[in-house]
Amino acid sequence: MMCQKKYLHTSSIFQENYKKPSNCSHTWSGIVFAAKLVNRGLQWRIGNARAAKFWVDKWSQCGILADLALDCASIDLNAIVKDFWVDKMWNSSLLLNSLPFEVVDIITAIPIFTCDLQDNIIWGGTPSGNFTIKCAYKLLYDVQMIGHVEALSWFKPAVGFHKLNVDGSRTKSGEIGAGGVIKDSSGCWSGGFMINIGTGEVLQAEAWGLFKGIQMDLNIKISKSEVESDSAVLVNLLQNSNMELHPSGIIVTNCRSML
Repeated sequence: MMCQKKYLHTSSIFQENYKKPSNCSHTWSGIVFAAKLVNRGLQWRIGNARAAKFWVDKWSQCGILADLALDCASIDLNAIVKDFWVDKMWNSSLLLNSLPFEVVDIITAIPIFTCDLQDNIIWGGTPSGNFTIKCAYKLLYDVQMIGHVEALSWFKPAVGFHKLNVDGSRTKSGEIGAGGVIKDSSGCWSGGFMINIGTGEVLQAEAWGLFKGIQMDLNIKISKSEVESDSAVLVNLLQNSNMELHPSGIIVTNCRSML
């Protein structure tokens, strides 16, 4: 309560734009970090669609829709989800004027119910909507993985190109995972991923990260892309014509065939 009185006045620690004071205590820094982590796992469960904000709240699997809006879209950040309903159906024409076709497809597949249940914020990290320590640790791992990938030195690609950055990691217990981000020549986010692979070596994680990243490139129809990895070993393997006996040969060969 003392920290709350000292560092919070009119704002909420769960607001996306909340910034901690530069001179705050280590305790408050930890609380802010935990709140931002929890905030990543929260999402709206739509009921009567009168509370969740259409553009800025996480209420669909597409994430924050304001990040996906068409350049020509007229965005009212205070618009609620129900503003995009008409006659108990989704207003398809309004959606198509605001969002890409594939996003509209996902939204219009969400059923509209006539009951008067309120919109509620739930925990999106578990199928039950209940918070658990285990899923919080998994979310922390995901955030650290993506943060590590985004922290790599990034040099923008040529105009008209995208850049795929991939990276893999291995824990002390042998668990491996990979992540990647795709950005255009302006540095705008085009896609990203994070995968848990199981157990193995870090080179396997790097190779799987490259494979999944190239797959994502192809799935979102990016035709001109630069690929960047900090693994010199993986780069050398891609240039090695003989992969017949290498443990990661199948993955690397498939990566090469997609490039």
